[in-house]
Amino acid sequence: MSIQLEPISSVVGVELKGFDPRTTDVDDLRAFQNAFATHHMVLLRGHELTSDDCVRLTELLGKAEVRRKVGEDTDKTMMISNVHKGGHLPNGELLFHSDGMFHDKPLKAISLTAMAVPSKGGETRFANAILAYERLPAALKERVATLKGRHVWAYEDDGGNRRPDPDDFTPETQHAISPLVWEHPDTGAKVLVASKMFTDSIDGLSRTDSDALLDELFGYLEDPEIIYDHSWQVGDYLVWDNRALQHARTNFDPREKRAMLRVPIIHSETPVIA
Repeated sequence: MSIQLEPISSVVGVELKGFDPRTTDVDDLRAFQNAFATHHMVLLRGHELTSDDCVRLTELLGKAEVRRKVGEDTDKTMMISNVHKGGHLPNGELLFHSDGMFHDKPLKAISLTAMAVPSKGGETRFANAILAYERLPAALKERVATLKGRHVWAYEDDGGNRRPDPDDFTPETQHAISPLVWEHPDTGAKVLVASKMFTDSIDGLSRTDSDALLDELFGYLEDPEIIYDHSWQVGDYLVWDNRALQHARTNFDPREKRAMLRVPIIHSETPVIA
């Protein structure tokens, strides 16, 4: 069976059908890489993947590395879970964000593989930040062109559903100051870089002006027309471009199990398959 790419939404992503996740075929592996590069998100469904399978697949896009290990995490995998010991972000809603915005470079890509899903809620939402920028009015594009945002790591594993308060910032707070608009390193497309979870202020603006501009930008980033909501099935493997997309999570009953194996890819070149 030949590999087929089936769109999973009108704004981002394809499901890769007819693809064997354990293949060593060079052309098939390149097809996986190309699907990611072109569509920013790849879904595999209906496979029983091991942790090693997930790492191998995701590392077709770069080097996997876990920066903060606890519980059952490994050097390349971590658990987003209310089931596993030390699971990260076990319950509750998460606001839109791109992982690692508070570093000089955000993660290149992230994969999640669903091990347990609640009967209702717990969807992962994806906002296409390239489309968000494209939809800005010309005057707003001009205004944000040279501005920078301050992105802070200001949550713990029981957080993620509250916007950071600039008044809580201290010099010791892990943070990065980076342009609100930057070019995607692979495609050159302009990306809107501001998130409700991590961006506490816009550098050089008053608190009032900063809050007002961020609220305006978040309106474009959370426009339903650029958002895809992924309803998980056990066994789903989903990998996305963290530099082009923001993600969030809907609330769910904490009495129900939810567990995701996460493989984070640091910013790096795509491996050459030969």
